[in-house]
This record gives sequence, C-alpha cells and structure tokens, in this order.
Amino acid sequence: MKKGMENFLQPTLENEEVKLVPLQEIDFEMLYEVASDPKVWEMHPNKNRYEREVFKKFFEGAILSCGAFLIFDKTSGGSGRQYPVLRF
Repeated sequence: MKKGMENFLQPTLENEEVKLVPLQEIDFEMLYEVASDPKVWEMHPNKNRYEREVFKKFFEGAILSCGAFLIFDKTSGGSGRQYPVLRF
C-alpha cells in the first residue's frame, strides 16, 4: 500500500476510550515482548504460544487474515500515552 493511502479493508477506528489500528508486521517485536511470557498462555489451549516460532506462526496468520487489529486503551495511559491491549 502506498504511503498516505487509507486501507479501506482495515480502517483505523477510534473513540474517546480506544483506538483500533490494523496489525502490521512491524508490530511483531512489541507484541512478542508480552506474548513471550508463559504466564500469558497458562489458561490458553495453545500453552506453547510463548515460544517465538509458535507465536510467529500465529502472528503471520493474523497478518494474512487482514482482520487483526492492535487495540489501544486510551484511558489507562494518562498524559496522551496509549498502550496496546492484547487480544488472542
């Protein structure tokens, strides 16, 4: 996609509380930093998703789906900061 063009299949959605932005490949390291903790997956059926290659496969599937978003909670950061909310 050319820079500056809106992705009409995955628009950025926003209100006062949350901001949803399409997931991009550059988001992998930020998300894996959190997802690499085995405790995140303790209650999940795929308990080994904390392993880099397993998470990478999951992440790549999310990218290919063109339906994955990062969800930023705008209410928890204070002073304009936004934090991603992980939904697996």
